[in-house]
Amino acid sequence: MIKKLRFQNKLMLSYLLACIIPLLIVSVFIFHQSANGLEESSQEFASLYTSQIKSSLNEFIKEYDKITKSVLVENELIYRLGEGSSIPMNEEVNQRVAVQQLLMRVSLLKSEISTVMLISRDNSVYQYTTTTSRVDESRLLSQNWYKQLRNSDQTFFISGLHDRSYYEDKGAGAVVTVGRVLFNSKGAYAGILLIDLDPFTLLQLEHEFLQARDKYGISVIISNDRREIVYHSEAASGRITWEQVLHSEFEPSGDSGNEDRIILSEHTTQGELFIKTEIPRAKLLQKINQIKGLTMIVIMTSCLIIFLISLWLSYTITRPIKALRRSMKQAEVGQYLPIEKEQTSDEIGSLVYSYNKMIITIRTLIEEVYLAEIKQRQAKFLALQHQINPICYTIPWNPFG
Repeated sequence: MIKKLRFQNKLMLSYLLACIIPLLIVSVFIFHQSANGLEESSQEFASLYTSQIKSSLNEFIKEYDKITKSVLVENELIYRLGEGSSIPMNEEVNQRVAVQQLLMRVSLLKSEISTVMLISRDNSVYQYTTTTSRVDESRLLSQNWYKQLRNSDQTFFISGLHDRSYYEDKGAGAVVTVGRVLFNSKGAYAGILLIDLDPFTLLQLEHEFLQARDKYGISVIISNDRREIVYHSEAASGRITWEQVLHSEFEPSGDSGNEDRIILSEHTTQGELFIKTEIPRAKLLQKINQIKGLTMIVIMTSCLIIFLISLWLSYTITRPIKALRRSMKQAEVGQYLPIEKEQTSDEIGSLVYSYNKMIITIRTLIEEVYLAEIKQRQAKFLALQHQINPICYTIPWNPFG
C-alpha cells in the first residue's frame, strides 16, 4: 500500500509519523508524570494538613488540661460538697456560692466555654452557663456517655459527640464534653468536672486550609480513644448535619487507602485523639481529567499544525518534481521546452537546472540537424536544377518552327 502511494503522500505521511509519534510518546509521559505528581502533591498536602490538625489538637488538649486542673486549687471545697445534709444550711449556701464563683472563673478562661458543670461525689449537680438554657440534672446523670466516663479509669477525658437532650431546650445539634475526674489530696474521689463545647471549637484552622479542604474534598474525622467521633469535617462544613454524624457508624482505618480514597492517620501526643484524613480519588480524577483534556487539546492542535506544515513541505518539495515530470512528458512527444520557473538552490533545483540545460542542448542539436538537413536538401535541389537548366538552354528557339 505504501509503495502505491504518490511521492507527495509518502513525504507527508513520513513527516506526520516522524512528528506525531514522538509527540504522543512525550504527551503520554508528561500526562502520567503530571497525574502522579498531582497525587503525590495531594498526599503531601494531606500530610501537612493532618500535621496542622495534630498541632492544633495538641494545643487544645494542653489548654483544657490546664483549665480543668485549675479547679484543684479548691480541692477541699469540692470534696466537702459530698457531705450532704451533715453541714449547716448557711454553710451549704456559702458552698454553692463558692462553687458558682469557681465555675464562673473556669468559663472565663476561654471564650468558647458556655456551660460548666460540677458533679459532686453524692451526684449533686452544680452548673454555670452563659446561655439561656440550663442543664436538666436528672437527664444529665442518666446519659450513657456520662455513665461511661464516670466508670472509666481516665482522669482527663474528651467525650464523643452526643446530643443536647439533657438541656432544657433540647436543642438540635451536638456537643463535645471535656472533663476531669477530681480527687482530693488523699486520693479519694471528690467529683467530676464537665465542660460542654461546640465541636467547631476543636479545630481552629486558617482560612487557606479550609479552602484547600473544600477544593480537594478532604474529609477529617477525629475520634477519641474509645473510637467515638469527636469531630467530622463534613458536618463542620455543612454538607451533613451533626445528627447524621451521631447516627453514623465509625470504623477505624489504617494508613493504607484504596481505589476510592487516600487515607492518612495520626494521633495526638498522649494518644487522647486520633485523626483520620481522607482524600477522595474522584476529586483528584477531576484534576487529572482536566490535565488529560488539556493534553488532548495540545495534541490535536499540534497534529493540525504538523499536518499543515507537512502538507506545505511536501508540496514545496514535490512541486518542482511535478514540473520536471510534466516537462519530461512533453519531451516524450517532441516538445522540448525548459522549465521557466525560478528554482531553488537545493538538489532538486540543481536537477531541474541540469534538465533545462539538457533540453536546451537537445533542442539546439535538433535545430542544427534540421538546418543541416534543409541545407542539404537545398543543395540537392540546386544541383538537380543545374542539371536540368543546361539542357533547356542548348536547344535554339525558332519562332517559325
